[in-house]
Amino acid sequence: MISFKRLKPEAFPALAFGAALIVLFGTLTANASSLEWQRPKPVSDRPYLQPQPLYDVRVEHSHMVEMKDGIHLSTDIYFPVGASGPLPTVYIATPYGKHELNTPTYLGKMFAEQGYIVVMQDMRGKLESEGQFIVEHNIAPDLNDTVNWIAKQKWSDGNVGMFGCSFLGQVQYYVAQKRNPHLKAFIVDAGGAGGGHVRWGGMNGSRFGGALLLSDILRWMRERMTTVSLRPSQKLEREDLYRLSKGANFLVIKQPKIDYRELYWHLPIKTMMEKSKATPNDWVDYTGKPPADQYFEQMDLTGPKDRISTPTLHMNSWFDFSVTGTLYFADLFEKIAINKNVKDHQYRLMTPSRHCRAEKLSKDDSIGDLELGDPRFDYQSFYLKWFDRWLRGNKTALEGLTANTYYTTGANKWQTSDVWPPENIVRTPFFLSSKGEETTHSSNGTLTTSISNTRPRKDMYVYDPMKPVMSSQEVISLASVPDTHLQAAREARKDVLVYTSDALDKPLEVTGRIGLELYISSSAADTDFTAWLVDVGPDGKPYNLQTGILRVRYRDGWDKEVMMEPGQIYKIFIDLNAISHVFMPGHKVQLAVSSSNFPKFDRNLNTGGDNFTETEGVIATNAVHYGANYPSKLILPIAN
Repeated sequence: MISFKRLKPEAFPALAFGAALIVLFGTLTANASSLEWQRPKPVSDRPYLQPQPLYDVRVEHSHMVEMKDGIHLSTDIYFPVGASGPLPTVYIATPYGKHELNTPTYLGKMFAEQGYIVVMQDMRGKLESEGQFIVEHNIAPDLNDTVNWIAKQKWSDGNVGMFGCSFLGQVQYYVAQKRNPHLKAFIVDAGGAGGGHVRWGGMNGSRFGGALLLSDILRWMRERMTTVSLRPSQKLEREDLYRLSKGANFLVIKQPKIDYRELYWHLPIKTMMEKSKATPNDWVDYTGKPPADQYFEQMDLTGPKDRISTPTLHMNSWFDFSVTGTLYFADLFEKIAINKNVKDHQYRLMTPSRHCRAEKLSKDDSIGDLELGDPRFDYQSFYLKWFDRWLRGNKTALEGLTANTYYTTGANKWQTSDVWPPENIVRTPFFLSSKGEETTHSSNGTLTTSISNTRPRKDMYVYDPMKPVMSSQEVISLASVPDTHLQAAREARKDVLVYTSDALDKPLEVTGRIGLELYISSSAADTDFTAWLVDVGPDGKPYNLQTGILRVRYRDGWDKEVMMEPGQIYKIFIDLNAISHVFMPGHKVQLAVSSSNFPKFDRNLNTGGDNFTETEGVIATNAVHYGANYPSKLILPIAN
C-alpha cells in the first residue's frame, strides 16, 4: 500500500491559488466568455500546474477482478483519504502498465486528489493480468465487466467515467456501444486510430489511405504489443504481487536493441519482426491484411449501426496521426446518440501538441519548426469540470465551456464554436495549374481559385520504390511535425511536384478537413499518390502542415482492389487530415505531390501484387493531370 501526501499550500502559493479557483467552478455564470473559466496562466513560462490536492491518496494494489469468462484482471484502486463515500469513479485501462511510474498515473492520481475513486487496470494478458493478449480484441467485454464490478463496490456510487490518451483513449470508442448505465462520461485523447471498420481517409488501425503506417506502428507493435507475458504465481498475496511486479518493472519484456532506421528498409514487411528477433506479437495479422478485412471487423469498434449514451470529450492534436479519427468519432457519436442531450454533449478539444503531450505545452512553445506562441490551456480544470457535471451531477459545471475549442496555428490563438465545423467555413477549391509549358517534373506549378481553361496538361515524374521520398528522421513520431529543412529537401527532388499560390494580401484561415482531388495516370498497375499541405513564409521556408496518401488500388472503395490500365486517367481523392491554421499576409499556400512518404508509410512496390510479402519493386512513371477537362484541386475549409 502506498500513500501520496498532500503538499502544504503555503509551500506552493501558485498551487494554493489554483485550489481556490477550483472551488469557484460552480459559480461561473452562463454569460462568461468561453475561455474565462480557466485559471490565470502561470507567472512562469511553464504549463498549467495541477490543481492543489484536496485529499491525500491511498492506493490498494493488484486486486484481481474477475471477468465473465473467468479471467482475472489486475486492478489498482486509488482512494481519496477522508472523502465521505460512496464516491464516483474514474476508470483507466492500459496495456502499458498501471504502476505509479507509468503514464498516465500522474493524472489518475490527480483525480483521486480531487475526491474521485480512481481504478487503474492492466488489460487482458498484460503485466499482472491473466489471459491472452490479442491486439484490440476483448476490449469492450472486459471494460464493460469492470464497470459493472466497480458499480457493485461499497465505495462506489455507481457513476463511472473513463479517461486516457492513445490506446487508453481508443478503448473508450470500443466500450461506448455497450451503453453501460453506470458509464456516464468519456475523456478520449488521441484515440481515433484503432482498428475496426474503415473510417475517413482509410484510417483503420495500422493503415491510412490503404497504406501501412510503418514508422508510427512498427516500434509500438514490437515493444508494446507483445502477446507473451512474464506473470508471477497466482498463489502470491496481493501486496507480494505488487512488490514483485514493481521491482525494476519486472513484468515488462524488453526487446533486443535494434536500429529502427535500418529495419524500416527490410523487405518483405511480413518478416520484420523475425528480422528484429522480436518476441511474439500480432504483426502479421494486424499489418498484413487489407483495410476492410474481416479481421478488423471482428474487433467490434463502435460504428454507424450502434447507438451510444455517453457524453464524450473528444480531444486530439491537429498534428497527431489520428486526428481524422477523432473528428470522425465526434461526428459519429452525434449521429448515433440515443437522445438530444447526449448528442449536444459531444465536445471537441483540438490542440497543437505532439501525441499525448498537450498538458506539457509551455509559453513560446513550438512543434517542429512551427512557433506556437502561447498555446497553454487549463486542461486539468476542463477535465474536472467535465467529470463534475457527469459523475457528480453538477448541472452548472459546464457553464463557460463551449462545445468546440480549438487552437489555430499561424494566428496562434484559441478559438471556440458552438457547432462543428464552425458556421463560417466554406470548402474552397484551389486548382492545380502551371506557368510553364513542360510536361515533365514541375517546380513552377500554381494554385488558383479560378479553374484553368487551358488544354489538358500533365506533370510527370518517375517513382522508384527503392529511392523513396523521406518523411522524418524520427524513429517514431505519431505526428506530422513541420520541418522546413526536410520539406525543402523533398521539394528539390525530381519526383516531387510543387504547386504554389500567389502571396496572400490578407490572412487565410483554414479550419477543418482538407481534401485533394487529383486526376492521375501511371505506367504501373498500382502505385501511391502522396501529398503535403505547406505554408511558405515570406523568407521562402516551407512549413509542412499535413500529409496524406492513397494506395490507388483502393480508389473505388476500401473493400475492393482495382488495378489500373497503364496510361489511363483516373480520378482519386486523398484525405489530408484536418487542421486549424492561418496563412498570414505575405505567406503562400503550397501543395507538394509525390508517390512516397517513407517510412511514415510503407513503399508501394508498384507491382499490383502483395506489398506485404514481396521483396522486389518496379519503377513507375506517374502523372498528375489538370486543366479544364481534368480539374485537379486542393480543397480547403476556409473561414469567411
